[in-house]
Amino acid sequence: IAESVVSASRYCRAKQKSNGTGQWFYKFEHHLDYMNKEEKFALLLGMLSGDGCLPIKHNGEGYRDYAVQFYNADKELVLFFDSLLFDVFGFHGTIRHSYRKDKSKLFEFCKYSKEIYLKIKALIIIFAQLIIKFSEKKN
Repeated sequence: IAESVVSASRYCRAKQKSNGTGQWFYKFEHHLDYMNKEEKFALLLGMLSGDGCLPIKHNGEGYRDYAVQFYNADKELVLFFDSLLFDVFGFHGTIRHSYRKDKSKLFEFCKYSKEIYLKIKALIIIFAQLIIKFSEKKN
C-alpha cells in the first residue's frame, strides 16, 4: 500500500510541475512496460484523483450506475488512462469528446462497472486514511 501512495503522489507532483503541458505523461508512458500491476494501479489512482471522479448515477429506472470517469483536454492522456484500466482490470471504457465554448475539446473516459468502482473506492479510502495517519505523525 505504501508503494501505491508513493506512486499516486508522484503523479500529482509531476502533474503540478508540468504546468499543464503534459510533459510528465511521456515519462510514465515509456516506463509502463516495466511497471507491475500494483504500480500501474497506483498511477491509475493518481490520475483519477487529479482529473477523474467516481460518481454514482441513477439510470431513471430505479437502478444505480457506478462509473469511473476521467477528463482531460489531451486525447493521448485519456487513451493512456484507458490502457492503464485495461492492464489493471481487463476492461476498456468509452471515450467521447465535447466542445467547450472558447476552449479546446474535452475528452471524457467512462467505464460503468460496479466491481471496478468498489475496488477503486476501497483503495481511495485506505489511501486517505494513510495520508491522515502520516500527517498526524508530522504534527
